[in-house]
Parts: sequence; structure tokens; C-alpha cells
Amino acid sequence: MIQVKTIHKIAFAKLLYHFITFFRKILGLSDFQITKRSDLKWDLDLKEGVDISIYVLGQYEPEVFREYKKLLMLGDYVVDIGANVGGHALVFSKLVGRTGKVFAIEPTNWAYNKLKRNVDLNPNIQLQTSIHQMALVELDGKELDKNPSSSYRLDTALSDYSRSKIDCGYEKELDGCQYISLDSFVEEQKIDKLKLIKIDVDGNEIKVLKGARKTLDRLSPILLLELSPIHFTDPDEPFEKMIDILRDCNYQLQYFCGKKLEMNKPEMIKKNINNGVLINVLGFKSPS
Repeated sequence: MIQVKTIHKIAFAKLLYHFITFFRKILGLSDFQITKRSDLKWDLDLKEGVDISIYVLGQYEPEVFREYKKLLMLGDYVVDIGANVGGHALVFSKLVGRTGKVFAIEPTNWAYNKLKRNVDLNPNIQLQTSIHQMALVELDGKELDKNPSSSYRLDTALSDYSRSKIDCGYEKELDGCQYISLDSFVEEQKIDKLKLIKIDVDGNEIKVLKGARKTLDRLSPILLLELSPIHFTDPDEPFEKMIDILRDCNYQLQYFCGKKLEMNKPEMIKKNINNGVLINVLGFKSPS
């Protein structure tokens, strides 16, 4: 499996951005465009990493899309934790249809506003799409220790001091964010079935999982999880602890190729992910 560091992905996206915008400027076009990709409308800012991926590839993280497209059917329920601008959430909504439901959860007001705008542009998915400016935590009301990155600008230097030293993103404010556990959210929304939970929270996975134990036990959803050891900077909440929690909840992680991770060896899982690399995996509930 090829492992590419996040900083190298951003560097490549920067080159792509400058190439595309060179010709757009000749044509008198700006970085902002409302466009249609994969039968969905998007309000794109080509200076943003997620946006230019949608613009060029028609889909954010195509390799991830190919996996959940196999899993989701009409009528399924999905919770997208860390939805950002909706790169996956809107596609989830298209796949589950009007008999399904997608709960898109994003804590930063910057990304939440972009998410809302993208949903507003697509009346055909609004019925099944529920968006929430929230951070999912272990205990209701317990705030995050720091603002998460949600913007990956391509028009500024990688050495820009404002970028996160961990993932080269720009941290955004949490004004208006509600702090709630997934268990409380599921109860509040009266969710009685759940096919998939996507978790992309850059080091806050332990908080999310601790507040989701009842939901994982009762509804046994498939997990789509981003593994990024570099984000686990709190010595009290190391990467290995996340694997331990998943194992205790009877979850087995596997790569997209189907190869299973050794859940009883969390230190080996971490060792096999190169520094600065993130890997997306699936998690399936094992029979008790």
C-alpha cells in the first residue's frame, strides 16, 4: 500500500491549483465557481484543497467514495462526523435517497457555513440531509481543547506560520458549536438504525468513541475511519488507546483491500503507518 504524506498531497494540490488558475485568469475567471460534479452542485473556492479535488476529480477522495458506494443502499442512515464542506456528506445523501437519512456534523463555523451552502444548492437531497454545527465529545458540554483544522489553503506557502504544524491546515473558530456525545445525539434524533459512521476528527477520535459506546453496541454500524497517528498529541489519549477502545467494542478494522489489522497489537498498527500519513480503513462489528 502506497503511503503519501499529507504535506506532499497539499504540495501537489498547490501545483495543480496554480496550473488551473493560470488558464482561468487568462479567461477572466476567478477562483470561485458554482459547478456541477457527479450530479451535485458545489459552491467551490479553488484555493481550497477539498474544493479543487471536487473540481478536478468530480469527487473528494475517490478511493474512499468507491468503498462506501459498495456499502450504502437506498434507505440507509449515515452519520458523518467531521463533514467539513460536505465532500462526502452530499454524496452519502444521494446514495441513501429520500427514504434514508444523513446527519452531517461539522464543528467549525467556517466549514459549517460552506456545508450549508452546498446543501442549499441541491434541493433534491435536502429532505434526507440534516446538518449540525457540533463537536462530538465524551460528555455533553465538554469543549474541545483546541480548534480543529478545516481549511487547506493552496494559495499560501507551506511554511506559513498560521498553518498547523501537524497537518498544514488552518484552524478555524468554533463559534456557535454545540458539544454533545454521539449517544446523546442518537437519542435526541431518535435514530433507531445506522448503517455507517464516518469519523474524520483529527485526533479527537477517542473523545468521539467514548461518547458512542451505547450506539456502537446497540446499532452496530460500519465505521469509516481515518487513522492518523500524528494527530494524537495528548499523552493521555495516545493512538493506541483508540485501537483499544474499538477492540473493546468488538470492532475489527480492515484496509480497503480487505486485509485485517491486528487489533491486539495497536503499537504495530501505529508503526505500520508512516509519519505524517493518514490511512482510511473500515471497521466491522464482530459477533459477540
